[in-house]
Amino acid sequence: MDLQAITTQALTTIDTLSAQLQDLQTQQTTLLTSLRLTQQALPPPATAQITPILTQLPHYEQKLARLKQQMTSASQQVENLKRRSEQAKVRRGRNLERIKEVRGREREADRTVLRARVVTVREGGSGTGTPERVGSPALSIGEGAASPVGSMETSTTEMGSVRKITRKKKKVRQVVMD
Repeated sequence: MDLQAITTQALTTIDTLSAQLQDLQTQQTTLLTSLRLTQQALPPPATAQITPILTQLPHYEQKLARLKQQMTSASQQVENLKRRSEQAKVRRGRNLERIKEVRGREREADRTVLRARVVTVREGGSGTGTPERVGSPALSIGEGAASPVGSMETSTTEMGSVRKITRKKKKVRQVVMD
């Protein structure tokens, strides 16, 4: 059982007990009056034990009222905690949605940059694109291939031949394009 059901059950039990205590108190007051009438006929030691017990009844009623108040405050705290939990769930959902939106925008920006690099490399520009090996087709997005280790590119100029050594490239980042 959850805490609220236990609290509700305890409160109803406390209400029932307080009603029973009220009935007992009225019955005991009538009993006390009848005992006072019969006290005159009985010797004093016989009634001396009953009176202290009956005087403790208000003390128990106060304890019962205090317990009822504590149970009520506990149920209010449970309700407040449930409400705060629901609010936290809503905030978390909104934050997750914002994160998804930001990631989507970042993915789109990455796609745009990669498209621009591939176009620059294919057009023969000297942009920030991936360098190609002489005689190889342009590396397309999503292939995930890496260029070979230590590939060489040779070009001739008027002053002589120039060798350009490219180092091992890391695996190209794969991007899903819609």
